[in-house]
Amino acid sequence: MVVSTFEVDEPSPPGSVLDRSVRVTNLGPEPLNVQLSLRAVELLDDGQTRFGDGPDPLWAGDLTLSATQMSIPAGSSRDAVVHVAIPADMPPDDYITGLLVAPVPPAQAPVRVVNAIGALIPISVAGDRVRMLQLADHSLPSFVIGDQVTGHVRVTDVGTTLVSPWLEAGVVDSLMGTQIADIQVRDQARIGPGASRDLAYTWAAGLTAGKFRVPVRVFYNRDNSTTAEIDVEEELWLIHPAVLAAAIALALAAVGASLYVIRRKRGYLWPARFRRSAN
Repeated sequence: MVVSTFEVDEPSPPGSVLDRSVRVTNLGPEPLNVQLSLRAVELLDDGQTRFGDGPDPLWAGDLTLSATQMSIPAGSSRDAVVHVAIPADMPPDDYITGLLVAPVPPAQAPVRVVNAIGALIPISVAGDRVRMLQLADHSLPSFVIGDQVTGHVRVTDVGTTLVSPWLEAGVVDSLMGTQIADIQVRDQARIGPGASRDLAYTWAAGLTAGKFRVPVRVFYNRDNSTTAEIDVEEELWLIHPAVLAAAIALALAAVGASLYVIRRKRGYLWPARFRRSAN
């Protein structure tokens, strides 16, 4: 069984009525009966969600289902519709509610194992709202032997509405002051109020070595007309294994050459028995 939703980004004004479709597909060889129920959804850290035991009380009486049970033939799909009546006094915001789809096992089945699938139903109420993010942590190794490095910026939604941040990171050669990489992460994962999330970025350094500065900028829409920015910067030393091996080889060669010169100057180039025989 597969459950699919069709997200609509266009906000709807308070007092409007809209529909959200959910498609249930039966991938099995036999007909499938399913039960559908509205559920509250709690947004957790790192994009995790938790479905409640019942409908979202915020939308009590404002959400209805076109069907609470469906029979789906083998290899077919059926659509269920969530009818949404947005109250006229609903504050502008991005809301998430849920729909749980559970197979109904045959009554004669000796063992019943039911795996329900939850679908997220987004509802965006038009109007201006203020979003706010706060930096929680920036994790970046200070020394790397390799050809790439990954950093993590953790941000927390300290506002009252969903926030969809995006990230840009640069890599600057500390010695020359030139920027050598520009990294952009624009998946814009949503963060719920009070929740935190890691934004990861990776620099594919290639064959290089040195000290580098990594300035990172996290952007988000503070409201419908302005963009806010969080800035953080770290430094790291990175050396490619091939560069390290070459440096070690050169160092060993230099040590060997120095010892050779020292032995020649002190007359120790040949073992003592060879010097006596030569005399």
